[in-house]
Amino acid sequence: VNTRLWSICLNLSIGVAAAATVHEIGALLTFSLLTLAPMASLLITRRIHTTFVVSAAIGIASVCVGLAIAFQADLPPGPVSVALLALTVVIAAIISRRQE
Repeated sequence: VNTRLWSICLNLSIGVAAAATVHEIGALLTFSLLTLAPMASLLITRRIHTTFVVSAAIGIASVCVGLAIAFQADLPPGPVSVALLALTVVIAAIISRRQE
């Protein structure tokens, strides 16, 4: 298997996706979804496959809940979603320390 080709394809697809999302939803939320959701999932999972699944679930859930809270409280949805992602990392760190 040509891993170099797959690595280039993966990096290009991440770059295109990040550029498109920065344009649509903003840099703060894009960066938070790319870093905070995986950080939280890495703290509470042990296998890489599980980490990918949990990371996607955390990202989707935080954006959905953030949109609902922002709508109810008349707040901007991006920062609310980022705050939820940061809270998720804190909760994951607490869970991780208790598992040790």
